[in-house]
Amino acid sequence: RLLVIAVAAAVAVGLSLWLRYSRIGLFVRASSVDPITTAVQGVNTDRVSIVLVAIGTALAGLSGTIAAPLLPLSPAMGAYILIDSFIVVVVGGLRSFSGAFVAALVIGQIHNFGVIYVPWAATMIPFVLMVAVLIWRPTGMAGGLSDGSGGKVAGGDALLEGATPAQARALGRAAWIPTIPPRSVRC
Repeated sequence: RLLVIAVAAAVAVGLSLWLRYSRIGLFVRASSVDPITTAVQGVNTDRVSIVLVAIGTALAGLSGTIAAPLLPLSPAMGAYILIDSFIVVVVGGLRSFSGAFVAALVIGQIHNFGVIYVPWAATMIPFVLMVAVLIWRPTGMAGGLSDGSGGKVAGGDALLEGATPAQARALGRAAWIPTIPPRSVRC
């Protein structure tokens, strides 16, 4: 079990560093915010998508290989993992890798404390936490922050967080992205 924890921590740190500091990581973040503008600026978004699918497949294979000795094999073995993953993504924020990572750690610890101290309610605790986060902050714990002027300030793992000034210039973006409301069309 310690090997699983060590490998998971190493993969999470490596993936986070890759997304934050590599050129393709910048392209991934840019494509997730605005794929059309990213493609117009010369990024091959199809290639970025292929790389992401390949990395996701490799990580799924790695997780299955490492967890296989610890889990019993059954046809419905992924159902509870899917529900827990949904809760983690909602609590952490849809566009934030680091928010989802922290949410997974927090939800796991809260669930384990619940199993020890209130075993009759341990299954409900992650759902209650998700509902509380959705009521308190609908974008998740690391969702985007608004600056009050109609624009969106980069928050969580948004496009420019951690980007160097040269990377920001390469994308032609500033840290503040104005949002313009659509005009009503009159005939």
